[in-house]
Parts: sequence; structure tokens; C-alpha cells
Amino acid sequence: MNKSFLDLASDPHQYDSVDIDWNKEGNTDSPTRMFYRYYLLPELDVKGKNVLDIGCGFGWLFPSLVEKGAKEVVGIEPSQKSVAFARERYPSHNIIQSTLEGYRAERKFDVCVAVLVFEHLRDLKASLKQTRDLLVGDGKFFLITIDYDYAMTSRFNYKMDVEKVDPVTSVTKTTRDWGMVYDICRMPSAFIEAGMEVGFKEAKDIPISPNMDTIQFVPRYRDLIGKNVAHLLVFSK
Repeated sequence: MNKSFLDLASDPHQYDSVDIDWNKEGNTDSPTRMFYRYYLLPELDVKGKNVLDIGCGFGWLFPSLVEKGAKEVVGIEPSQKSVAFARERYPSHNIIQSTLEGYRAERKFDVCVAVLVFEHLRDLKASLKQTRDLLVGDGKFFLITIDYDYAMTSRFNYKMDVEKVDPVTSVTKTTRDWGMVYDICRMPSAFIEAGMEVGFKEAKDIPISPNMDTIQFVPRYRDLIGKNVAHLLVFSK
């Protein structure tokens, strides 16, 4: 039976596919990782705090979190290949092979971070509730998600197909030079509404738009200066 785009996007083993060369995109020095760090790090206050990196991939955020003074960084990641790479590169960190849905923490965290991860979580409300439950009483959750309109736009000679799920959600199938990936794309309003419903007290939407500083990381974004490509959503418990 053929799987739907939604099934494929939420498959936790998508990044274990032999057809994806994640070394090109998932490393610390990847241009897009540098781009997102530029916007995320100034908002993060992790000094002396315990941090959970949800969908940590190769551990590309670990050095920055440590540099900003995090007391401890724990990563969870469903991809076997990514976990093996992260454990080899960052042996001092606790990296757990698990989905968010399957993760059972023994304690709570001051800060949770997820960068382009909720694009692979099918049940938005349940995933946000799970994240909220992982936070201490005054904890914060920093989530970066792709801008909906940008995700729907043909760009950079990528091959794209789209399946509409509901008025605020679509699934994209995007073929790049390093592989083909399925993503669940949602409007920021969907995240904020679901976040409020599961008990977050506040949500802040910080649009991410390329500027003259950040195109040094991703030169192809030059034509997108001033246009939203993603959103940093900050949820407060």
C-alpha cells in the first residue's frame, strides 16, 4: 500500500535512508545550520541550565549551547545514523536514540530546543504537550519552523510536490542535491493555538528573514532578503 506524504514525513527513520547524504546538510558548519544559529543563539539564555535538544541530529547545536554556559545538554534523536555520528563527535554528551513521543525523561529541563523538527511530528498538539511536560515550572521552549508560504514556493531548482492536509497544514516532498525529504509545514498560528491549548502561558513569534549579515552563510538567500523563510517560536510555561 502506498504511503501518504503525511505518513512519510512523520516516519522517524526518514533520515536513515541511504538516499539522503545528511553529511552535506546536518553538520555544525553547514551553511543553513550557521544561518539558524545566527537567529537562535541571541534569544537563548542557557547559562547554568539543563537543556534538551529535541531532534538533535548530528549534535550541531551542542558546541554553541556549551559555549553559552549550559550546565548540561541532552539530545534525543530517532535517526540511528545521526545518533552514531553525534555520539562519536560529542562523547561527553548524553545522546539518546528516541522519538519525542517515546522519550521518557527521569527529570525536567529548564530549556527545550527544536530546530526544523516539528516538520516530522504528526500530532502537533500532543508533541507540544509532551514538550511542555518536559519543562520545569518556568521553563521555555524554542522552536524553529519553516515559513509556510516559503515552503510552498518553488525555489533553487528543487523538485517539489505538495499535498494539502488542512487550511493551515501541507506536506511537501522536496528533492535537493543531498536527498529527498518530506516535511509537514504549518502556519505559525497553528503552533501558537495548539501551544495555548496544551497550557503554555505565552508564545512569541520571531520571523526569520535573510539580511546582509546572514547571506554570507547562505548566498542563495540574497533574493530573499526581507522575506520570511522561517519562524522562531518561543513558548513560556
